[in-house]
Amino acid sequence: MMQNNEIPLYIADTHSLIWYLLNSSKLSPNANQVFREIENGRAKLIIPAIVLAEIIFLVQKGKIQADLDALLLKVQESENFQVSTLGLNELLCLKEQTEIPEIHDRFIVCEAILKKAKIITKDKKIKDSRIVEIVW
Repeated sequence: MMQNNEIPLYIADTHSLIWYLLNSSKLSPNANQVFREIENGRAKLIIPAIVLAEIIFLVQKGKIQADLDALLLKVQESENFQVSTLGLNELLCLKEQTEIPEIHDRFIVCEAILKKAKIITKDKKIKDSRIVEIVW
């Protein structure tokens, strides 16, 4: 339960983060509003390391047209973004989330479970699992 002095925590999945960083119209109005709250310091964003790794991979493979250094700098410079690392707790959680088929999505869900955060995602499998609360 959130106390008065705590601000909301959100987790970005790969799509929501890249769409935000690229100012894409693919981001839903609700997701866009959450990112604005994060920008204004009324919420915090946790970016799982796997999400950044996937963005790096997709840009390097030409699947996303973007300036990788500029994207990473934007993440680094935001006071309201926190990149999380992959540790033993995440791995232990990972093995329990068998209803989530994609390994990247399991990491994202585990991050939300462990940090008691909502996920900014349009991913149907994450949404349908009802394991964590999502925003889209």
